[in-house]
Amino acid sequence: MVTKAAKLESIYLLPRFNSMLTRRSKLSFLLGTCSLFLWVNHPVTLATPISQDNSPPSQFICPADLATEIDRILARPDYQGTYWGILVKSLNSQENLYSLHENNFFTPASTAKLLTTAAAFSKFNRDYRLKTPILAQGNPPNLETLTLVGRGDATITTEKLEKLAEKLKAGGINSISRLIIVASPFVVSDSQKTWEWEDVFFDYAVPASSLVLNENSVNLRLLPRQLGQSLDLQWSDPIAAKQWLIENQTSTAAQGSPNTLAIKGNLANNRLIITGSLAIDSQDDFNLAIPQPSEYFLDRWRNILEKAGITVKNAEISSEIRGDEITNLESEPIAYLVEKVNKNSDNLLAETLLQMLGGVSGLQETLTKLGINSDSYKIGDGSGLSRQNLIKPNTLGQILQLMAENPDYRRSLAIGGIDGTLTNRFRQTPLEGRLQAKTGTLTGVTALAGYLETADNQPLIFSITVNNSDKPATTLRNGIDEVILLLGQLKRC
Repeated sequence: MVTKAAKLESIYLLPRFNSMLTRRSKLSFLLGTCSLFLWVNHPVTLATPISQDNSPPSQFICPADLATEIDRILARPDYQGTYWGILVKSLNSQENLYSLHENNFFTPASTAKLLTTAAAFSKFNRDYRLKTPILAQGNPPNLETLTLVGRGDATITTEKLEKLAEKLKAGGINSISRLIIVASPFVVSDSQKTWEWEDVFFDYAVPASSLVLNENSVNLRLLPRQLGQSLDLQWSDPIAAKQWLIENQTSTAAQGSPNTLAIKGNLANNRLIITGSLAIDSQDDFNLAIPQPSEYFLDRWRNILEKAGITVKNAEISSEIRGDEITNLESEPIAYLVEKVNKNSDNLLAETLLQMLGGVSGLQETLTKLGINSDSYKIGDGSGLSRQNLIKPNTLGQILQLMAENPDYRRSLAIGGIDGTLTNRFRQTPLEGRLQAKTGTLTGVTALAGYLETADNQPLIFSITVNNSDKPATTLRNGIDEVILLLGQLKRC
């Protein structure tokens, strides 16, 4: 896979790229009787930014010549055998300026997030927040129970729980007989069942769940020691680290040696086997998904309370909701979540939005109310990691047209050459700051869809998706960008 969706798309967030642009270029499997092994190798392949040196000559193009110019790009040897779906239309007049296979189905990668986020804005007010209730039995200073009921808020962090613990301590609570967390009836996500197995160990492929803390991910940093010695493993969170059984089969190599690190994971017993070598003058990082998120949440929550001076006698995961609500945790508002999903291609938050919508059926119902025919797309998840997703370029164009007057939706998209997953694209070109779009990348799939302004300030909608290619993502991305730069040169004539 070549992604990181976001974390797989976030080129500017190097360790976490979106739909499959992650830290490895080679992945392989070893499948045992009761276990699945995953090998992950480095390094990441990044896009080559379009610059003044490799952009088309600065000149105007008449709409009548657009098809010839685009076809010339698509006819190059690099794109032979690839399957292109393109729609370009005027935002104001809705006139089609160019189209190719616009009514055929394509694997969309992370441009599928355009549907998820449009539905979220349609169903929820921009200021809507998920609330995580905190219930108690008994009276300070000694509570019988303190219960946290998970409702799917993926923005809960250690810092938020620390502030909550301080609040409880200030309220006179000194001890808790039973600390309980409840995985509430949040819609069960089947998204991960359709993801590629090589992704499920990593932070960009964390599934939505009712209990999420620190995005259910942890960073593992590998540092050299003396020559020949195994590498030093440093975890960003020691409590999360306890969930893994580690076999450190690494070694420190001489200065300038290649990085040959790989992780072999065993799904049956949460075992990580780390192999390979790392030069003595370098370091490496892996961002991993936490395998048992509810257990991690409980252990971390208990640790935070005890650090705040609140004694916890027993801690458990339960389905039993006890006591009266005394306070709650609030998520960030929907507008904030949508911006992180689209601008940074955050897969976990996209899956969270899907579950808030009621799963795939809820998404379809909402999109139907928006006027999107359910026959024009097939959705397996909310993030675009699933290869079961199929969307027509024309459908993406419809979504963009419908949402064009929503300033929060437009604002949520990455801006060419400025931020998000487009930070390193269209920089120092005429389209820098004049293009808002959603990226998409999977192995063999590259996509871009959004809005741009032409040379004479005419707003356009575009959707470009490339499937069935064995070329590197950078090659496909540069082809898409060249088409987009042509669109920016359009002028009425």
